[in-house]
Amino acid sequence: MRKERDEEVAQLKKQLHEAQLENEILKRSRRLHTADPLHASKAMGFEFIDKHREAYPIMLMCRVLDVSRSGYYAWRKRETSEREMANEKLFGLIKTIYQQSKER
Repeated sequence: MRKERDEEVAQLKKQLHEAQLENEILKRSRRLHTADPLHASKAMGFEFIDKHREAYPIMLMCRVLDVSRSGYYAWRKRETSEREMANEKLFGLIKTIYQQSKER
């Protein structure tokens, strides 16, 4: 009887810990969930996972963010597209112009 109760307590502690991690992930990823659905993308979820992969289990983040693990790993292997490089270059230019305008 005691062994069964100890096993149940251990299982409940494990479930509680996982629920706490899920809650932290949801709090940290809030901007993904509140973003305009047209601008939110799987890539944003993958970027979040990549940024936090040392803090949380990848499998758990994929489940909470509703993305596939295989999709995440494929995203990591994928080379940067020409469009992404152009966007990064444009973003850098916009940032520079914005900083220059603040200095005036």
